[in-house]
Amino acid sequence: MKSFLRRAFTEHVGLKLLSLGLAMSLFLIVRAEKDAVATGYVMVEYKYDATKWVMTSKPPRQLRISVRGGWSKVNRFDDREIKAIKINVEATKKEVIAFSPDMIRLPKGLRVVAISPPTAEIKVDRLVERKVPLSPRVVGEVAKGYALQGRAVTAPATVLLRGPKTLLDKLTQSGLSLSPVDVTNAEGSIVRKVDVVNSLPTHVTALTSLEVMVRQEVVALEGQRTLPDVAVVIYGMKWTSYTPMLEFPSVTVALKGPRPVLARIDPKLLHLVLDFSKEGKKMALPPGALTKDVKPADIKGLPVGVVVQFVRPKKVPVKFVRKVPVSPSHP
Repeated sequence: MKSFLRRAFTEHVGLKLLSLGLAMSLFLIVRAEKDAVATGYVMVEYKYDATKWVMTSKPPRQLRISVRGGWSKVNRFDDREIKAIKINVEATKKEVIAFSPDMIRLPKGLRVVAISPPTAEIKVDRLVERKVPLSPRVVGEVAKGYALQGRAVTAPATVLLRGPKTLLDKLTQSGLSLSPVDVTNAEGSIVRKVDVVNSLPTHVTALTSLEVMVRQEVVALEGQRTLPDVAVVIYGMKWTSYTPMLEFPSVTVALKGPRPVLARIDPKLLHLVLDFSKEGKKMALPPGALTKDVKPADIKGLPVGVVVQFVRPKKVPVKFVRKVPVSPSHP
């Protein structure tokens, strides 16, 4: 047995090695000729005059391809060596491009068997400039007792934009919507700087200043309030020997003005002033009684923006009583 094995490995060694070499060569030849498949990517370039036109669609910038060929060819395949596909775009209409294998240059012995995506929609529009009006937006609720007055306005009123003609023509009619201005709990006019950049549609750029100010007027709502006990005060009386006696120590006052201001009025801070300065200059002594006409201007202590609608009663009778001198007490 041992001698048999020894003869099997040692006899005719040259012939055996030659047979093994031929078998390996045949294996490699057969394997090299067997088909194989690989995947890769090829770039796509779209050619048009970008100074006059803008592409508004989003066609693929690269394609995924599958290639087939002999194993040795496929094994050496490198998609980075494939030249980009160049598409000449017609700037007059929308078109659909079908990608075909003959657009792709591959090394000899390889062929394209699949392309993804197989087609692309291409659309370009004329590049124009337009003055577009700005459309401010206001959100939120103002403080209680206040309201928006008119619509918000912008400074400047328009912005010069550059972009697709179809889109800019629509914006010229509708206006460019800006970032919203919040007026929540506002008690006065609001002025805000808004960001135009975030409002610009795709493919559109601004050619003028992007610093846009939005102003929204906020005013207090008008209201009414009646105060039933406004004190009457005597002023300018020079008859020091007499005491004025008021028939009405207080009056009723009806007020009109901004609701928030009316709500904050303290009745104790208001008073009706009866001015006797003129009577004191004309008469050395007061009459027994005198009736003063009451006017809205006689109400003092009103905040700005509040007016008197009426005072009741319209006349205030006053009596003058001589003071009784007090005798000094004796011990």
